[in-house]
Amino acid sequence: MARGNARKSERDCGRAEPSSSERVVDRRLDLPRSFRDKSIHDVWGPNGPAALLRRLAQEHELGRLAPRQLTKDELAQLVELYEDEPLPKALRHLVVLELRNQRPARPGRKTGLNSIQRLEQDLLPSVYGRAMRAAAWLRKRLLQREERKLRWQTKELVPSQTELAMDFVRSRLPSTRALDDKTIANRLSAIKDPSEKKPRAKAAKR
Repeated sequence: MARGNARKSERDCGRAEPSSSERVVDRRLDLPRSFRDKSIHDVWGPNGPAALLRRLAQEHELGRLAPRQLTKDELAQLVELYEDEPLPKALRHLVVLELRNQRPARPGRKTGLNSIQRLEQDLLPSVYGRAMRAAAWLRKRLLQREERKLRWQTKELVPSQTELAMDFVRSRLPSTRALDDKTIANRLSAIKDPSEKKPRAKAAKR
């Protein structure tokens, strides 16, 4: 009996068997076609898709309460796995939320700002005000330059005053360099004095 068990162990040597919980999840995973005939080791190994697909299933079921949400790069990896075939419903739903910037973030304690970030946050309104004035001057000259071009010269689209101002802000405040225009605008709105905010237009009565 012991010899039989030993021979069985030798045959199984090198094969990564998932835990019982993983096998349950494995039955729910919508594997790409390229992995449906692969061994368990290929599916659950370091280069296999099962770990990411398991986290996809968890996030689809639990939302922001999932133990570990997928990153943008991991979402891209999953999309590439389903080349020439429809995306699973869970993956398609998550990608749509990500593209629309509606994907709920995992709850957690907000990290505080350091002294430099707090200083730059306080400076943001004044820097933005100067940026808008500089952007108005710059845009006027960019428009004049495009108007002076000859017919055979390609005319370029001149950015809006706000877009030019946001570039100016990013060049002056390092903490904003990784932020897009919308995020900077939201930060400005959040720290603006309530008396300076324009009242929202009331919906017309039917």
